[in-house]
Amino acid sequence: MSALSRPNSDQSSLVIPSILLIGVLTVLLVALLTQIHPAHSDNHAALSAPDPAAVSAGKTVFMSVCATCHGVKATGIKGLGKPLIGSVFFNGHTDAELLKFVQTGRPVTDPLNTTGVPMPARGGRPNLTDTDLANVIAYIRSLNAK
Repeated sequence: MSALSRPNSDQSSLVIPSILLIGVLTVLLVALLTQIHPAHSDNHAALSAPDPAAVSAGKTVFMSVCATCHGVKATGIKGLGKPLIGSVFFNGHTDAELLKFVQTGRPVTDPLNTTGVPMPARGGRPNLTDTDLANVIAYIRSLNAK
């Protein structure tokens, strides 16, 4: 056998460790990507089309409550309510996180409040149910999907 066709024992001994290294690096890369974009795994419902009935009901509530500060097209009203279309805040949170936020609101003293106007809990309407609020979130998601 010539030297070219004979396997080199040094090269053969590196094959298994190389395969293991590639496997470990692949697992680490997948774990890292999952941490960078958790919304893709945790908020699958936000990526799917919202229920048309929820969107319709949410639009009704939005127009009667939220539009006062966020505008009828959800583009915001300067000095009152932030835009919800293309909002990094809105689009960066799960429906459950947004529901909790709307249930609680944001006081003027919150460092993240940049308007100087409080976001009242439940939009200032304590009679709104969690379903009403979830429908509003579905409506805004539908606007952001366009």
